[in-house]
Amino acid sequence: MTQYDLAHRLVEARRQHRPIDAPPLDSLPPDAATAYAIQQAVIVGLGDSTGAWKIGARAPGGAAAGAPIPASLVLPSPARVAHTGFFRVLVELEVAFRFAEAIEPRGRAYARDEVLSKVGVVLPTIEIVDSRFAEWPNVAPLAQLADAQNNGALITGRPVAYAGLARSFDFVSPELELSFDGNSLVPEDGLSI
Repeated sequence: MTQYDLAHRLVEARRQHRPIDAPPLDSLPPDAATAYAIQQAVIVGLGDSTGAWKIGARAPGGAAAGAPIPASLVLPSPARVAHTGFFRVLVELEVAFRFAEAIEPRGRAYARDEVLSKVGVVLPTIEIVDSRFAEWPNVAPLAQLADAQNNGALITGRPVAYAGLARSFDFVSPELELSFDGNSLVPEDGLSI
């Protein structure tokens, strides 16, 4: 299986709303660069563009991974999404950053303060976590990376100026609230992101 084959299978899984088998171990993307190329091929294959990026690390200071989210799946709140549009629906409460200016590629890494100086607004978001693989979550990490890091959609809330939150909001361990029809969905031991 080539990277083109996996990209095509992921596009068809989305179009036909039919989960696919995970690639066998000998057909996994061999590295992150290949998984990222598959992500881009899926966006192109869907005839979409990138509307947002899912970026994260397993632990503070750890290596970050990213995935483009198709523009058609970035929805401003209030939003309605059909459950039938997904293979499974899990939700994660997230914090999104919208930059006031572009961060141009360069030969050396940006320092944290350089990146934060370009943030314009912060948005509360709900990520719908989904996978096109039938065996999920028992899927190799590089296959999950190729599949947009298991992103199904992103619903964005009201933007708030970053400058007003930068010193007072705990972005690493925020206190979150999620309710439905006025009833809290937060377990007694709280939520973590």
